[in-house]
Amino acid sequence: MNDITMIQAKNVYYYYKAMSENAENVEAINGIDLEIKKGEFLVLLGRNGSGKSTLCRLFNALLKPRTGTVFVNGMDTLNDENTWLIRKDVGMVFQNPDNQIVGNVVEEDVAFGPENLGVPPEEIRKRVDRSLKTVGMSDFALYAPHRLSGGQKQKVAIAGILAMEPQCIILDEATSMLDPWGRKEVLDVLLDLNKNRGITVIHVTHHMEEACLADRVAVVDNGKIIAEGTPAEIFSDVERIKGMGLDVPQVTEVFYKLNKKGYKFPNDILTVDEALKVIMENLAVNRIGNRN
Repeated sequence: MNDITMIQAKNVYYYYKAMSENAENVEAINGIDLEIKKGEFLVLLGRNGSGKSTLCRLFNALLKPRTGTVFVNGMDTLNDENTWLIRKDVGMVFQNPDNQIVGNVVEEDVAFGPENLGVPPEEIRKRVDRSLKTVGMSDFALYAPHRLSGGQKQKVAIAGILAMEPQCIILDEATSMLDPWGRKEVLDVLLDLNKNRGITVIHVTHHMEEACLADRVAVVDNGKIIAEGTPAEIFSDVERIKGMGLDVPQVTEVFYKLNKKGYKFPNDILTVDEALKVIMENLAVNRIGNRN
């Protein structure tokens, strides 16, 4: 991650117009300010209807702010002349891969984006091969998508985005329909793209263990960002997170309950590895104390 800004939202508001004259407009985003750096892994958390998906669509110009501004690589999304470049730089992967896959064969689907960008055929071939290799799907290039598992389909969707050579990938609950193995497959790909290729990742999820992998977490509620920080900072205040209608990682929940019973463990333990380290340190201290 560096100090260059990838996406910046300034005092952004967005509402959905009412379906009838007597109904009120539905306000989805209510004055959000947010800056996302190039190479950052950001997780957006929030209850259903909190505004997360709307915010993501504002980030790649699928929606335009009613008021305020969103800049992507310095380009204002309100300027229609920037839309093509913005969507080239910021790719989106949606919840259901079946709604995003359009080709009859995997490699045809991955080629679809570059074809629409006018990329020469020889270059498309290189991009398709490279993108499928990146997500570990080279052996499935000639498969029909319906033969793939949910996790494999999402990796194909990610490959299709990668073939357009974006600087940022947004996943709007793209792991919510997957089993634990499928989620791991997709998260491994995302972490590799983020850490080794510097691609900015914005991940909307309800799985708190996935949020622990992020550089930063932002919590959205009623169209506002109400909390922001590292995963440890966000999840250390368990009662506040639960008050927002969200869960915490299972490991964090266990130590929270132990501390409620009088134990004195750190309140920012997120992973099993961290838990084992803390437990072993406590056992070592107790052994030394008993010897004395």
